[in-house]
Amino acid sequence: MINDVIPRDPDYLTESRDHREVFRRLVDVSADQLRLVTPAQLIADRSLELGGKVYPGGTRPPHLQNLLDDLVRVELAERVVPTAGDPSYRPTELGRQRMRECEL
Repeated sequence: MINDVIPRDPDYLTESRDHREVFRRLVDVSADQLRLVTPAQLIADRSLELGGKVYPGGTRPPHLQNLLDDLVRVELAERVVPTAGDPSYRPTELGRQRMRECEL
């Protein structure tokens, strides 16, 4: 299981395969920096491998929300919480830059 608290250092993600996978999926699904993505949209079409387990498309990994929130804490993603429904996420410019530079 992934640590509940991660450092604010974005370099931590180079050590966490699950965080990298969720971040890559977020970048892929958001397509452009302005598009917000819900957790349901992240898993809608394709399987996702986290913690050594493959979750089929449409199946929500139990720790997906925690991984997304960790990305927000290290400022690689931002979260928008609507008055109703799931929060939405999008990669930050810092996150996109890190992805280009380090191949997160």
